[in-house]
Amino acid sequence: MTLQRFLDACSDSRIGWWGLARFKPRPDQRFTLSAFTLIVGLSTSAAALIGLLFTVLLRSNPVMGGSWWPVQWCAAIGLSMGVFNTLVSATAWNRRAARLRSAGLVEPSPPPPTRWWQRWLIGPFYAGVVFLLTPIALTLAIDNALGTAAWNRTHAELVRRGTPLTREQLLTAPPADDQNFAMTPLLRAAWDYEIAVTNGRSELKWKDPNGRQRIQSIYLPQPIRLGESKKSSRNETNSSRLNLDSYARGMRAKPFPESTPISPELLKRYGLTNLPSATGKSSGPTNPPLSWEQIQALQIEDPAEEILGFLRRYEPELSEISTASRRPRSRFNIPIEIGFMPHLGHLKNFSTLYRVRAAARLAKGDASGAFADTLTLFRLAEAVSEEPTVMTVLIRIAQSAIAVNSVFEGLAAHAWSDAQIVELQGILRADEFRESLRFAFQGERIYGHRMYDQMLGSSAQQDALWVQDQTESTMNPAMDPFPRLPAVAPRGMFRRNQIHHHRLFDRIDAEIQSPNWPTSLTNLVSTEDFLRSMGLRPATPHSILPAMLAPAFANVQGKAARQVVTARLADTACALERHRLKHGVFPEQLAALVPDFLPTIPVDPMNRQPLHYQRTDDGWFKLWSVGLNGRDDGGTMKRGEENNTHGDWVWPTPIPSTGPRLF
Repeated sequence: MTLQRFLDACSDSRIGWWGLARFKPRPDQRFTLSAFTLIVGLSTSAAALIGLLFTVLLRSNPVMGGSWWPVQWCAAIGLSMGVFNTLVSATAWNRRAARLRSAGLVEPSPPPPTRWWQRWLIGPFYAGVVFLLTPIALTLAIDNALGTAAWNRTHAELVRRGTPLTREQLLTAPPADDQNFAMTPLLRAAWDYEIAVTNGRSELKWKDPNGRQRIQSIYLPQPIRLGESKKSSRNETNSSRLNLDSYARGMRAKPFPESTPISPELLKRYGLTNLPSATGKSSGPTNPPLSWEQIQALQIEDPAEEILGFLRRYEPELSEISTASRRPRSRFNIPIEIGFMPHLGHLKNFSTLYRVRAAARLAKGDASGAFADTLTLFRLAEAVSEEPTVMTVLIRIAQSAIAVNSVFEGLAAHAWSDAQIVELQGILRADEFRESLRFAFQGERIYGHRMYDQMLGSSAQQDALWVQDQTESTMNPAMDPFPRLPAVAPRGMFRRNQIHHHRLFDRIDAEIQSPNWPTSLTNLVSTEDFLRSMGLRPATPHSILPAMLAPAFANVQGKAARQVVTARLADTACALERHRLKHGVFPEQLAALVPDFLPTIPVDPMNRQPLHYQRTDDGWFKLWSVGLNGRDDGGTMKRGEENNTHGDWVWPTPIPSTGPRLF
């Protein structure tokens, strides 16, 4: 069976002309334009109806429902298939008509009988290739060409306006080693590695394994409160002050990490025993475990001294970090594409150590030592400021909250001097996270841009290995994080997703740079609100990938705004304490702080109105922001997830209370 014979059979079929018999030309006449137009129109309409059905079915879908894209897509596919298939059929019809006219015939002679293999093998093959696969391939090729052309225009515009598209374009020149906090020997050992390939398998080789063991041995046990059950994590009543007894009790119960080997030199310094195992090799420190009843029954006479005694074992490491943190810059030379940043956990661990030591020093009356630890906490929060990722900006927010908590500890104990408070106010006013947040999103833009380019096979950068530490993971590290798409993939669709990726970050960048930020966030109290504001709800196949990634960014601005407000509240609380130091009492109104302690009346970043303040009968005060919902809830914080999006953000007091805390 030839293709001509197959097409003739299809054209003569009654099914092909169902409802259109009056428009069917005679076999010896040419295919009419009206028949061509009508068939294409019916094909497009039928496909649009199918798209309408999909639209109805997707109506309740939270991601892609509420849009007419299925109708548009199906109509476009129906139009393409209708035009191509009708054009092929009309061409075959006209060729047969020309032969009939040249032979002086009106009707073609009956075709020979169709054999079974022609009916069930050749016929379906022709139908699939001609009527289905070829028009789909042509549609895909046209869409790929249009999508690529649209992306080329977008890329040219990004280059014209100087948008960074590579890590090298975004970052400044790296600092010298002696100016780089990340290059201090202790911290460098936590992240400085090389990738070795053995028998086709990649693994990490640490350049300073002894230094890495030293930093991994720095450990702070989990606090244990009196009266807690073994599974409870928090007492309902809290004073917002650090519970030193709980930390001292945890140190007594578990003075060393069980899973981390400790060298004999460190064991000697720590004053721990080291019992040999059955093989004769060192098995690490071994002490008899305490039962829960024994832990609860421990008598801690001086929790602060217990804590300080425990932390003295780490004095060389803490001194090294404190000294190195004064270096002007910090750059960890780990590509963001690697996805493995082991230093972040160590930085967070150091912040917790300094916070606990600062509180213990305050309890022992060592305000200068506690103040030095508090300054180190702020410097540690800045240690990741040159790493452009959302993960690192979240780490920085968490570490800044720890530093502000240490400020609160000193204010609650009335331990800070006026000069110390003035220095703290300068730090609190120095960075409101706007530029850090913008920098992080610029890095995420570059990371996503590279992902699309590498998937489509157009990345000029060398593919990065997705590595994991083999001592901590059993995953095979020799994995490409961005596998290339097959040649038959709808590249035009991916290019349009790439366009929406950059549009998303354009809108985020414009929002962060807006004078109304973070006040503008009060209208975006949910992920869906954020996605709608970014033009990603409802999603379409052209924006589905950014729509899937964007929820990870939805709450980042809210957390940054909360830290901006926390810093503003801390600055105001410092000014209130300076007023108390000078006048003996807290003021009646915030206006009394101007101009001696604040340049202007402190404004709530969330509504551009003055912060709310009340002096309380217990000798303290209540200070709060309206929070992310932009509404004054009387200084009441919400629990759980609502703590970020609803309720006020309230500066804590040392008076025991119940409920959530700002930090």
